[in-house]
Amino acid sequence: MPRFISLAALALLLAAPTPESLFGREPPPTPTEHHFAFLVQGPGGPETLQIAAIAPPGQPVEPLAFAAAVAAAIPAATPIPPPAATAAFALDQVRWREPRIPWQYNPAGAPAALEPETAHRAILAGAEGWRFAGGTPVEFLYSGQTTTPTGCAGDPATHPYTRDGANIVGWSTIPGGYLGYTCWWRGTSLVEGTPYFELLEFDIVLSPAYPYTADLLRALVLHEFGHALGLAHSDHCPGAAMCPGEGALVHLEPQPDDLAGLLALYGRTTPPADLPVRARLPHLARD
Repeated sequence: MPRFISLAALALLLAAPTPESLFGREPPPTPTEHHFAFLVQGPGGPETLQIAAIAPPGQPVEPLAFAAAVAAAIPAATPIPPPAATAAFALDQVRWREPRIPWQYNPAGAPAALEPETAHRAILAGAEGWRFAGGTPVEFLYSGQTTTPTGCAGDPATHPYTRDGANIVGWSTIPGGYLGYTCWWRGTSLVEGTPYFELLEFDIVLSPAYPYTADLLRALVLHEFGHALGLAHSDHCPGAAMCPGEGALVHLEPQPDDLAGLLALYGRTTPPADLPVRARLPHLARD
């Protein structure tokens, strides 16, 4: 049965001012984003690999090296243009059948720039930012730490991307100097009553070679978990957590445009009454 793989990679190269709340008083430059897409032949049929990448502040990246690593790992990979956004929010045409999604965190290889517990809390907060956001039924269910590595390791040339039945957030060196990515697998069947293919599994891989702050890591992880829900990069920028480039590192909670995309995918339900205001109306208030 055909299986499709998508990859949204995030890495940061800065050349214009960004908010002081994340980077301090010295404004770094604006990130440049690179897009890649490949049509590949999998064991059961065609697969699609998509990448959207940003580079780390003040450091050059090598998009050709990243593309070459993918091509070297996947024989007969044919470059194709990535899909363009057609609205302010944009969707990857995938969603979960049951939007209560378990995941685990593997702290192995975490950066020295943050205390382990600080990094752990920032990653948890990034995932928690989507909990029942906008009144949707979406919730990432944290299952604790694990020693299981991500199925999508950093370098596809040395660690083949495999589906292993687990949704893992972890750390790994990434070719080309990129900061991180989300990869996900989808099936060939639509979720009943929707035009969206079923999401089956995801991994989020973060590069340890960056001096994160807690807020920057939280904003980055919020963005990556948005990809894991089926959200693509928004055209409503600046102003959305799903913005590419520097916009991916600004918001600590989903913004109205992100919520519009989430509602398009999952619809609205009534969240439990004991939820904090932040979870029920994240664009209006924070507790």
